[in-house]
Amino acid sequence: MHIKQVIVEGFKTYREQTAADFEPHLNCIVGANGSGKSNLFHAIRFVLADIFGSTRAEERQKLLHEGAGHAVMSAYAEIVFDNSDNRLPVDREEVRLRRTIGLKKDEYYLDRKHITKTEVINLLESAGFSRTNPYYCVKQGEIMKMATMHDEERLALLKEIGGTSVYEDKKRESLKVMDDTKSRRDQIQETVEFIEQRLGELDAEKDELQKYLEHDRTKRSLEYTIYEKDLSETRAKLDEVEERRRSYVERAKEEDDRAHRAHDEIRAAERECKDKERAVTAAKEELRVADLELRRCVEKRTGAELDVTELRERAQAGEERLAGVAGDRVALDRAVAETRAKIDAVKPKVATAAAREETAESEIGEVNRRLQVLHQRQGRGAQFKTKKERDEWLGSQVADADATADRKREEVAILEDDVKELRKTIAAEREDEDRLKKKLAAEEAALAESEGEYQEKIATRNAAQDERKELQRRDAELDAELATKTEEVKRRDKHLEFTMPRELFRGLAAVQRIVKDHSIAGVHGPLIELMECDERFFAAVEAAAANQLFNVVVDDDDVASKIISYLNKEKGGRVTFLPLNRLQTRNREYPDSQDVFPMLSKIRHDDKIRPAMDKVFGNVLICRNIDVAVKYAGSTNLDCVTMDGDAVSNRGAISGGYQDAGRSRLINMKMLRETQRIRSELRKESVAVKDKLQAAEQAVTAVLGDIQRMDSQRRHRQQGVDRLKTDIKDCGYAATRAEESLGGAKEKTASAIRVTITDLEARASDLRAEMATDLNAKLTASEVRELGELNPRLDALKEERLAASAARLSAEAELGELTATLESNLERRQRQIEATTTEVDISGVEADLARAEAEEAAAAANEAEASAFHTELAAKLAAAASAVEECKATLERLRGEAEDAKAGLADDEREMEGLMSKNATLQTKREGLQRKIRDLGSLPGDAFEKYRGKALKTLHSMLSKTNEELAKLSHVNKKALDQYQQFTEQREGLKARRGELDKAHAKIKELMSFLDQKKDESIERTFKQVSLNFREVFARLVHGGKGELVMQRKKTLPAPDAENADPGAAANGGVEKSAAAAAKGFAEKYSGVKIKVSFGQGETMQMKQLSGGQKTVVAVALIFAIQRCDPMPFYLFDEIDAALDPQYRTAVAAMVRAQADAGTQFVTTTFRPELVKVARVIQGVEHSHKVSKVRELTLAEALNFVGDFPIGQEGKRGKRRKDVEDEEDEEEEDEEKGDVSNAADGMDDWDDEDLDASFDGYEVHPGDWSPDDDESDDDDSLPPLSNILPPAARCVLLRGDGAKALMPHLRWEMQSAGFEPAVFGAFTAATQDATIARVASNVVEAHERHWRLSGDPESPANAKEPESPYAETPSSEALWATNTAWEGEEGWSPDDAVPVLNVVTDAATVPDPPPFGVGDYFREDTTAIVALDGVVGESLRGALLDAVTEPGWDHANAASPPTPKWDRSMTDGINGKTEEDSEEDPEEILIGLQSGSYGTFRPASGSWGLTESALADVVSHPATATFLSRIAALYPDYHVRTMPADALEPDGVPGTSPGSSGRRIATAVANAAVYGDDFKWHLDADPAALPPSSPFAERYGTYVNRSVGRPLFVSALVYLNAAGWTADMNAETLVLDPGTGTGVFVRPAPGRVLLMDQDALHRVSTPSQGAGVPRYSLVLKLCFYPKHPEARPRLSQPEWGRPVNFGTARGLSSPFADDAESSA
Repeated sequence: MHIKQVIVEGFKTYREQTAADFEPHLNCIVGANGSGKSNLFHAIRFVLADIFGSTRAEERQKLLHEGAGHAVMSAYAEIVFDNSDNRLPVDREEVRLRRTIGLKKDEYYLDRKHITKTEVINLLESAGFSRTNPYYCVKQGEIMKMATMHDEERLALLKEIGGTSVYEDKKRESLKVMDDTKSRRDQIQETVEFIEQRLGELDAEKDELQKYLEHDRTKRSLEYTIYEKDLSETRAKLDEVEERRRSYVERAKEEDDRAHRAHDEIRAAERECKDKERAVTAAKEELRVADLELRRCVEKRTGAELDVTELRERAQAGEERLAGVAGDRVALDRAVAETRAKIDAVKPKVATAAAREETAESEIGEVNRRLQVLHQRQGRGAQFKTKKERDEWLGSQVADADATADRKREEVAILEDDVKELRKTIAAEREDEDRLKKKLAAEEAALAESEGEYQEKIATRNAAQDERKELQRRDAELDAELATKTEEVKRRDKHLEFTMPRELFRGLAAVQRIVKDHSIAGVHGPLIELMECDERFFAAVEAAAANQLFNVVVDDDDVASKIISYLNKEKGGRVTFLPLNRLQTRNREYPDSQDVFPMLSKIRHDDKIRPAMDKVFGNVLICRNIDVAVKYAGSTNLDCVTMDGDAVSNRGAISGGYQDAGRSRLINMKMLRETQRIRSELRKESVAVKDKLQAAEQAVTAVLGDIQRMDSQRRHRQQGVDRLKTDIKDCGYAATRAEESLGGAKEKTASAIRVTITDLEARASDLRAEMATDLNAKLTASEVRELGELNPRLDALKEERLAASAARLSAEAELGELTATLESNLERRQRQIEATTTEVDISGVEADLARAEAEEAAAAANEAEASAFHTELAAKLAAAASAVEECKATLERLRGEAEDAKAGLADDEREMEGLMSKNATLQTKREGLQRKIRDLGSLPGDAFEKYRGKALKTLHSMLSKTNEELAKLSHVNKKALDQYQQFTEQREGLKARRGELDKAHAKIKELMSFLDQKKDESIERTFKQVSLNFREVFARLVHGGKGELVMQRKKTLPAPDAENADPGAAANGGVEKSAAAAAKGFAEKYSGVKIKVSFGQGETMQMKQLSGGQKTVVAVALIFAIQRCDPMPFYLFDEIDAALDPQYRTAVAAMVRAQADAGTQFVTTTFRPELVKVARVIQGVEHSHKVSKVRELTLAEALNFVGDFPIGQEGKRGKRRKDVEDEEDEEEEDEEKGDVSNAADGMDDWDDEDLDASFDGYEVHPGDWSPDDDESDDDDSLPPLSNILPPAARCVLLRGDGAKALMPHLRWEMQSAGFEPAVFGAFTAATQDATIARVASNVVEAHERHWRLSGDPESPANAKEPESPYAETPSSEALWATNTAWEGEEGWSPDDAVPVLNVVTDAATVPDPPPFGVGDYFREDTTAIVALDGVVGESLRGALLDAVTEPGWDHANAASPPTPKWDRSMTDGINGKTEEDSEEDPEEILIGLQSGSYGTFRPASGSWGLTESALADVVSHPATATFLSRIAALYPDYHVRTMPADALEPDGVPGTSPGSSGRRIATAVANAAVYGDDFKWHLDADPAALPPSSPFAERYGTYVNRSVGRPLFVSALVYLNAAGWTADMNAETLVLDPGTGTGVFVRPAPGRVLLMDQDALHRVSTPSQGAGVPRYSLVLKLCFYPKHPEARPRLSQPEWGRPVNFGTARGLSSPFADDAESSA
C-alpha cells in the first residue's frame, strides 16, 4: 500500500486543481519558503484526519484559498492509494479517499461515496495507522522538539507509543468504580445498624397501638355517618341550582341564537351594502365613461356639422364661380377666334414684307461685294509686289472662305435636324394630349362609381360599430361581475381555510398543484367537495367527520403514494387519502326507531365514492337529543350525534357545546359552491360575449379596412385625375413652345446662315477669278462701267430695303399686338377659366358633401343613442344610491336589534354567573365532604348501617367522647407495625447487596492488578524494541557511534506493616487502600528515559552535553527507532534534514533510500541535495499570485534549486504573495548555529565563556589561502580544503591585510564544499593571543566603526573616525546635527508639526523571528506614510531651495533648474535601472525585489538631477543639517541618521550593486520635475533585499523593514516651491497599494514634509504643461536606530493620532497595524 497521487483544489494556496504523482519509493518535494510544500503535507494529513479533526466554521474558512478573483467557497484534498496488497479492507486495487470542506460542511468520501469520520478512522486503523504512534509524519520542528525533550517527556512518549493510554483509561475507570463501591458499602453498613436499633424500639410500641386502633375505627365510622348526611343535603342543593342554571342556559341560548341571526343578517346586510356601494361605484364609472362617450359623440356630431356646412359653402361658391365664368367663356372664345383670324391675315403681310426686305438685303450684299472686289482689284498693285505674293494671299482668303462656308453648312444641317425633331415633338405632344383626355374621362367615370360604393361601406361600418359598442358595454358589465364573484370566491375560500389546520390547508393546496402539474389521474378530491346534504344536518355532519371532511379520495393507493412522495419532496403539508381500492362497504344493522337514523342516508354523493363515504359516515347515527345519543351509543356500538352537533362516541366520550355557524365548514363550502356556480355561468356568458365581441371587432376591422382601401383607391384615382389634367396641360404647353421655337428663331437663323454661305461662295469665286489676272492689270471698260453703275444701284436698293423694312415692321407690330392680346390677355383668361373649372370640381365637392352628410347623420344617431344610455345610467345610479341608503337604514335597524339581544344575553350571563358561583361553592363543599370520606380510609364492615338512624346531634356527641379517648393515646406510634415489617425486609435486602459489592470489589482489584501487569509489560516491551532500534539506527547514522536508551527507575516506598495495621480499617476499606497504594507505586515506578551516545572514539555523553547538531542526529535516530516499532506503509518527512550536518544528511539519505528500496514509501521535503540525489521522483512546488502549483522536476533542476536558493533571506517583498494561514514555516535552526544575518548581531551580548563554548571557529591567515581563483584552480601545491578547515566550522574570522580580498573566494569555496559559515569577519585583531570571543567582539565593534552602522553617537563604534576608504564622500558621512533653530525660526519646537496625512497601507504577512531565538514567527506588516506641515518654515524652505538651486535664481519663472549644477541625465536611487530596463508594473517590481534587483526604479535619462558634487554640497549645507535635526526632534526614541550608503553596497564597494551601472548609492536626492518627465514606480530601499555581502547586512542581516531592534529605513521629502503651486499644476507624490491597485497622493505645499518607509512603492506625478516651472523637492534617505531595541519601529507617533488603515491594511483589527503582536 502506498500513495499514488494527491489531488488538491481550493485548499490553502492550491486554488486550482493540482495533482502530485508519487512512486512507491522515495519521493522528494522542493520549493521556496512559502511556496506551499507544507500545505501539500497538510492536505495529506487533513485527509487522514491527523490534523483538523473537527473544525469550526472559522477554521474551515482559514483552510480555503484566499486570493484575488472570485472567493473559493469549497475545497477538497484527495489521496489515491495503491491497495494492491489489500491492506485497506476494500476490495479494490486503487482506493480514493477524499475530504471536502466548505463554510458549512466537512465530509469524507471513499471512492466517491459519502462516509463518516468514524468510518475513516476505523478504515485507517485497520490498515495499521495507529493514533498512539503518529510519527509516520514528521512535521517541521518535530526534530527540535525531540532533541530538547526531558527524560520524563521521553518516558511519556514511550508510554504513548506502547499504547499504555488504553490501560491507564481502564485503570482510571476501575478506580472510579472502586471508590463508588466503597461509598455504597459504607452507606449500607450505616443503614443496617440504624435498622437493627429501630427494630428493638418498635417491639415495645405494638400493644398500645392495638387499643388505639379500636378507638380509631369507631371515630371513623361516626365521621363517615356525619359526612354522608351533609353530602346528601349538598347534592340536593346542587340539583336545584343546576335546574335553575339549565333554564337560564336555554333562555341564553335562545338570546344567543337571536343575536347570531341578527349578526348573520348584519353581515349579509353589510355585504349587500358593499355590493350596492360597489354597484354605485361601478355605475359612477359607467356614467363617467358614458359621459365621455356622449361628449365624444357631441364633438363628432359638431365636427360633422361643421364639415357639412363648409362643404356646402364650398359647393355654393364653386357653382357661383362656374356660373360667373360660363358667360365669359363664350365671349372669350369668340374674341380668341377673331384675334386668331386677324393674326392669320397679318402673317402673309409680314412674310411678304420680310421677303422683299430679304431680297433687297441680298441684292445690297451682292452690290457691296462687287464694289469691294473691284476696289480691291484696283489696289492690289500697291498692296503686293509680285503676282505670286498676291496669289498666295488670295489663295489663303479663298481657303478661309471655303472653310467658313463648310462650317456654316454644318450649322444649317444641325438646325434642320432640330427643326425635324421639333416637328416630331409637336406631333407626339399633340397625340399624348388627345390620349390623356380620353383617359381622364374614363377615370372621372370610375371615380364617380366608387363614391357610391364608399357610401354603402360607411353605412355598414356605422352598424357594425353600434353592435360592437353594445357588446363592449356588456363585456365590461360581465368583467365587473366576474371580478366581484372572484373576490367573493377568494373570501369564501379564506373563510374555509380558517376552519381547518394550517398544515392541512397547505397540503390540500399542494395536492391540487401536484395533480395539475404532473397530470395525475384518479384523484376525486376532498370529501367536502364530493357530498351534499340538507343544511339542517350540517352541524351533525361536521361533528361526526371533523377534519375527515378534507380527506382526499383517490382511486388506489398507488396514486396516494405518488402524491405523498411529491408532498415530501416539496414539503407541502400533510393530507389523509382514502384509496377506494382499499375501502370496503360494510353491512351494518341500524336500529329501527323514530329517534335515530343513519347519517349516511342523508348525504347525497356519487356511487363511485360510496366506500369512502361509508368509511367516514357509515358508523354514525343522527339522534333526536343528547340523551338518545347516549342511549344508542352504548347499545349499538355506533357513534351518535345530535342535530345541534353534540356527539357521543361508542367508547363513552361526549363532546358538545356552542358552535359558531359562521365557522361552519359545510356552510362555507355551500356558499363557495354557489358563488363558484354563478362565477362559472358568468364566465360562460363572458366567453360568449367576448367571442361575439371578437367577431364584431373583426367585422368592424374588415369594414374599416374596406373603407380605408376604398378611400385610398378614391384618393389614388383623384390624384390620377389631377395628374392627368396636369399632364394634358403640360403636353399642350410643350407643343406650343415647340411650335413657337420652330416658327421663330430656328428657321430665321437657318435662312440667315444660307445667305452667308451664298456670299462666301461668291467671294471665293471672285478671288479665284482674280488669281487668273495679272498683278498690274487695270479694270476693263466693262468693269469700270459696272463700277459706275453699281453705286446708284446700291442707293436704290437701300431705299427699297428701307421701304420693305418699314412695311415689315408695321406688319410685325400689328402681328405682335394681336399676338400679345391673344397670349397675354385672351389665352391667359382662357387658362384662368379652365383652372377655375378644374379647381372647383363640383362633382368632387358634392361627393365629399354626401359623405359628410352621412357622417353627420351617423354622428347624430350615435349622439342620440349615447344620450339615451347616459340618461339610463343616471337613473340607474340614482336607483343604486337609493338602494344603498335603504340598505344602510336596514343595517342600522339590525344593529339595534343585535345590541338588544346582546344586552339580554348579558343579563342572563350575570344570572348564570351567580348560579355558577353558588354551584361552585356547593361543589367545593361536596368535594370537601367526599375528600373527607376518602381520607377516612378503609371503614369497618358495620360503619355504613351502625349509626344511620341516629340524629346528627347524637353523632357529634359520640364523636367528641371518642376523640377524648384517642387524645389519651396520642403518644402511640401509629405506624409501628408497618415500620417493623418494612425495616425487617429492608435489613435483609441490604445484607444481600453488601455481599454483592464485596464480590465486585474483589473482581475490580483483580482487574487492576492485571492492567498494571499488562502496562508494565507494554512499557518494557516498547522500551526494549525502541532501544534496540535506536542502537541500530544510531550506528548507521554516526559512523563508529554508539547509542542507547536507559530507563530511569525510582525507589519504591516500603509497604506498611500488616501487624500494625488498624483492624477496623482492614475490615472497612483496607483492600481499597492497598490497591490505591499499589497503583500509585506503579505510576512512580519509572521516572524517565535517558539517552547516552558516543560519537566515534569519544566518551559517552548525555543529551545536555551534546551540541545542537549532535542533538539533531540523536532526535532523527530516535524517530527512526520509533517508526520501526510500528511500521507504516508510508512516511511523510517535512525538512527532516534541515538542521543536520552534511555527513549526517548523507547518512539519513542512505537510510531512507535503503528503506524505500525495501518497499516503504517516503514523501519528503528538503532544501538539501542529499535526499534529492537519491529520490526516485522529485516534485517542485511553485508559487505565483498566491497560488501554488506542482510539477515534476529533473534531478538537475532540483539540485540547481537546492544549491542556489537563499534560505532565510526572503524579506517582506518575497512574502507578499503568501496567505498568512498558508505560509510555509521557516526553517528551524539550532540555537547554537544561528544564521547569516543575526549571529554577529548577538555577539556583543554574550560573555567570553559563552562564546568559547558556542563558537566552533577557525582562524585563517592570508598565507593559508590564495585569493587568486585562477591560480588556485591550477595549483596542485595548495593544501586541500579539508586540511585547512575543520568539518564543523561555523564561524570563520579572517585576519591579516589580505583577508578582505580573501573573503569572497573563501566563502565560495566553503559553500561549494558544503559548509555554511554563519559569520564572516575580515578585520585585524589586537593580539594573537585573543580568545575567539574577544576577537568576535572586536570584529563587531570594528565593523560598526568602519561603516558607521550604530546610530548611538556614544557607542564605542563611533569613538573613532570612520576607516572606510570612501569616508571622504558625503554619501558615507553621517550628519550628527542637533540644532533645530534657523534664522527667523528660532523658536521652532516639535509641537509646531501638524499632521495632515497619517496612513498605513500595503499590508502583508511577514516573518518576524525573535532577535536571538529559534522559531517560526509571523506578524502583520504595513507601510506608513505621514505628511507634516509646520516642520520647515518659510525661511528654512527658502534656504533649502537656494541650496539645491542658486541664491537669486528666478524660481517663479525659470523653466528649468540652473546648469551645470543640475544635469538632465541624472538619476536618483539605489541601483537605479535604466529606463529601458525598468519595470512599470508594480507586480514586476515585486518580482524584481525577490530576485535581488532591489533599488529605486527611475528613468535613467530625461529628468533633472543634481550632480554628485552639487549633491555633496547640499548634504553638507547648514539648512540640510537643521532639517535633519528637526526630523530627529520629532522622534526622540530614535537616533536619526543619514543612510550609510557605502555599507549597503556589496562588500562595501560603491557602484557594485546589481544593476547600478557603476553609480554610487546616494543618501540624498533633489528633484526638479518638469512637464514631459516620465517617472516610474519605485522603492527607495528595502533592507530585506540588501546584498548579503554588504557591511550593513553583515551587521544587521537582511530583514523586513520595521523589524524589532533593527534600523528603520525612512525617506524624508520636503517640497521647496513657494506659495502659488496650485492643484492644476499636478506633480503630486503618489504612493501605491499593490494589493488593491489603489493609492494615496500628497499634493505639494511650501515646506510640507512627507515621511514614508523606504519600501513604499511610489512615484512622482508629472507636472502639468501649465505649471511652467520645475517642482523642486529634497529627499533625505535616513536610518532610524531605535534607542530601545525591544520596541518595534514605527513611523507614526502616538500624539498624531491613530493612522488610517488604507487598501490592504483595512482588514487589520489593530489601528496601529505595524504594532500587531507576532504569533507563533
